[in-house]
Formats: sequence, structure tokens, C-alpha cells
Amino acid sequence: PNKAMHIGHLRNSCIGDTVARILRKNNYEVEVQNYVDDTGVQVVDTLLGLEEIDKEKPEDQPFDHFCWDIYAEINSRMKEDRELQDKEEELLRKIEERDPSVAERARSTAKRIVNAHLKTCENFNIGFDLLVWESDILEAGFWNQTFEELKNKDNFTLKDFGPQSGCWVVETDSDEFSDKVFVKSDGTATYTAKDLAYHRWKFGVMDEDFKYKEFDDPTLEKQPWSSDMEEGNEEEDFGEGDRVVNVIDISQRYPQAVLKKSLESLGYEKQAENFRHLKYAMVFLSLPTAEKLGVDIIEEKDQYSISGRRGIGITVDDLLDLITERVEEEFEGEEYEEIKEEEVDDQDIAAAAIRYHFLKYDSLKPVVFDLEDSIQVLGDTGPYLQYSYARAQGILRKAKKEEYLQEDLVVPENLEDPEAHLIKLLTLFPDKVKQCGDDLDVNTFTDYAFDLAHGFNYFYEEAPVLGSEGDRKEFRLFLVKAFSYTMKNLLDILGIIAPERI
Repeated sequence: PNKAMHIGHLRNSCIGDTVARILRKNNYEVEVQNYVDDTGVQVVDTLLGLEEIDKEKPEDQPFDHFCWDIYAEINSRMKEDRELQDKEEELLRKIEERDPSVAERARSTAKRIVNAHLKTCENFNIGFDLLVWESDILEAGFWNQTFEELKNKDNFTLKDFGPQSGCWVVETDSDEFSDKVFVKSDGTATYTAKDLAYHRWKFGVMDEDFKYKEFDDPTLEKQPWSSDMEEGNEEEDFGEGDRVVNVIDISQRYPQAVLKKSLESLGYEKQAENFRHLKYAMVFLSLPTAEKLGVDIIEEKDQYSISGRRGIGITVDDLLDLITERVEEEFEGEEYEEIKEEEVDDQDIAAAAIRYHFLKYDSLKPVVFDLEDSIQVLGDTGPYLQYSYARAQGILRKAKKEEYLQEDLVVPENLEDPEAHLIKLLTLFPDKVKQCGDDLDVNTFTDYAFDLAHGFNYFYEEAPVLGSEGDRKEFRLFLVKAFSYTMKNLLDILGIIAPERI
């Protein structure tokens, strides 16, 4: 929480939220946590920039966007300024030692940015049950309790020779993983050590607990709870999960694998078995998009990395505004007039376009983000699903007005190809829900959603509903109702608004 969310962060949020929805649809009780790293070097750099850079925030610029500018500028200055580098190290040390003067400023700044992140996420129908702050993990004593218990484990040893002399190390007994330092020779715990303590709490094998309070932002539709060791006074039932799914990018594959191995080697075999790192590849910028953003493209590469430190990227807020404008342009055509009796919120369509764009790719493959490609609203897109659902709703509204719907249904003996094809697609829904709940491959679910929408539109074009008669009309209306019901469920799982009209 040191700057505005960019499109790389959004891929994480879209995948995680959809996984939570698909697990709930499979009748799991799911708790969504947002891990807030308010003690790391990124937050320190933003704090340092706010102190060292003499710049006033423009009145019309959101605070998190301003912090991105500050973060990029301070990192640029630190490359050549040893004094700033020393100040960065000093701030980081004070945060780790919980120096009140620095820790409170870090928490306050991070909270303002987290607040902005939550509002950004709400625009995409993404919410959280609990915000877990890394500073609270330190304050709650999770690591101290974990450290004392680990000392009784045979494979947790204090090295007295070699390059790891003075370090506490987990011996993994593995050819794939080297022994992992948990406590450095200066006595400070590594990130993996703190993460292990956090996961012991997640799995309910920790005696200690957080204190909690509501995040308390009246502008949010859904108030998440927050860990808060200073002001929290509530006892809430968080943690103690049977399964843990960590949605973290693929660059963290090794630390996550070490964490899993550490759980296993320290005697938490069941927890290790139920631990999953849900990996996703990074988001890059296409050459045309990088050029539009002013990135140095001398190398003429096909794709360019997003870099908060260098100020390279697209904020989620700016992207949503841009695509909302494009949606307003796209949905002015005559082809939409048949169902455009009332307008749905253009931002809901834009959010569907963006969210679906990040879900439809194999999570292990990088997304090369191109502005022009992302703002298309027809084809294999979220708005196409919304359009198909709204089209079905339009048919049903007309049918009800003309009192065509009846309770008794006669299934024709000679199904036509569009009817049979739609029926086959509809019957796949329960299996697709279960499959995705098992493997968590959300892109296979978007594939199915697109196939179903395409199948319905084929049915719509080739098998007239209101223009048919008798039992055939009633049967086709039934198929429209079945499609409408199923697509609404699909859109809900994908976190996309189902509009009655477009």
C-alpha cells in the first residue's frame, strides 16, 4: 500500500475474488483476506518521498495517485544519492523495531492508500472480509510464539559454523530446497519466518489471535474487518481454515514453495497438504501502449514491464475512466436499439470488460496488456456476456406482456440444431462449477461462459422465439428462461453485473 493500484494488481484481485466466488458456489465457507504489507521497503520509500520531496498534492489528484508520483521520484533520486539510501535503511530499521514515531506514520499513510484501493476494488465488485496488517503480526507476537515452539523441533537448528553461523535455520532435508534461514545472525526474522507464523494462525494452530475492529469507512458499500492491535477491541471468528489458497504472482513461486516445505518439515503435514499457491503470470504493456505512456521504446521490444519505481504503468482508476468513455461510444449504434429501453451504468459495462479481460487468459501465461484490445466490447468479452443476458431478458419481458408463458411444457420430439446445441451447453453448468472449484482454473470458466453466450445468440438468430407458435414457442421461451438463469449465475461467479437492459 504505497501507491495507486495498477493493472498488475488488478489481475491478482480479479483472480482471487473469482476463486472465492466459485468456492462459495461449491458450498465452501470462504474468508477473503487482504494481506497489507505496511512494514516493507515500498512503504518506507513512499514515506521517505513524502518527507524529502517538496511537492504539494494537486487538489484534484487522489492521494494514492500522488504517492505513485512521489514513489517513482524518490527511487530515481536514490540511485545517485547515498544519503537518501542511508535514510531509507534507517526508516526500515525503525519500522521493524516498531519505533512509534515511524510505525504510526507508516500505518497512517498505508491506511489512506488502502482506503483508496478498497474503493477502486468496489468498482469491480471486489470486496474483502479481513485486512491483515503485517505490523499487527509483529505486534501480536505471532513470531515470538512460533520461534519458541520451533526451537523444540529437531530440524530447526542454530548454526555455529559456516556462512550461516549465528542463524536459526529450517533444515528441509530436500534436494530441491536448500536449508532456509528463519532468523538472521542479527536476530531479525526473515519474511518467510513471519509468513510461517501468519500461516500457523490461518490454519488455527496458534494460541495467539489478533484484535479486530471494523475498517470504518462510510464511503464503502461493504465494511471489511481489520486487524488492529492498538485500537481493536472485538473478538471475531477469523482464521482457523481447513484450506489456504494464496493468490500471489509467479515470481513468488520459490518463497511459497519453501513455506509449504517448511510447514511439512516442521510437522504440519496436514496443513502443508492443504496449502496452495495459486500462481499467475505478470502483466506487461504492449509496444503501442508503452509508446502512448511515454515509455522509452528504443529497444523495440514487443512488451514492456510495469514498474512502479519508474512510474511505468496504468492505474486501475484511469483505465476504468478510459474504457467507460469508450463504452459510451460503442453502445450508441443502431444494433443495440432493440434492447436499449433503459441504459445500464456504463461503468458497470466497462468494469465487466476489464475484469473479463484479466480472467480469460490462462493464469500461468503473461498478459500483454494493450489499451485498444482491452476496450473492445464485442467478441470474447464481458460486455458480450452482459449483452446476451440482456437480450434474453428483453425476450422474456415481451413474452410476459403478451402472456405467452404457461406452466405446462411440451418438449418437441424433433429438436432443431440451435435448440439441441443450447440444451447441451446448459447441462454443462453444474460440472463446470465443480471442475473450477476443484482446479481453480478460472479461464476455463470464462471459456464456458463465452461458449454459452455464443450458443444462445446462435439460437436467437436461427430459432425465432416470439415468432414461433404453440408448443414450440413455449419450449423456446423455456430455453430462454433457462439460459437467463444460468447466465446470471455465471456472471455472478465472474463478479460481473447482470443488466436487465443495455
